[in-house]
Amino acid sequence: MAIEIRLFAALRDGAQQETLTFPTDEPQSAQEVIDFVADQLPGVAGLVHHSRLAFEDCYLGNQEMVPFDGRCDLIPPVSGG
Repeated sequence: MAIEIRLFAALRDGAQQETLTFPTDEPQSAQEVIDFVADQLPGVAGLVHHSRLAFEDCYLGNQEMVPFDGRCDLIPPVSGG
């Protein structure tokens, strides 16, 4: 099983890919998923650690769990007006 992580905006552009797969057989915390992405994509690691993980239209706290067969979104901070 695996967690599919969709990347958005500057993360997707910096990583030059739209998704990343976290192979796992058990649920992972949002922080573990974020750390995995930062390790896999060191060029955008700083931005990854300022991003939020969302699952099923809700942002997750760092200790909330992501199902091992789920798909989540990693959304970087945005600005604008």
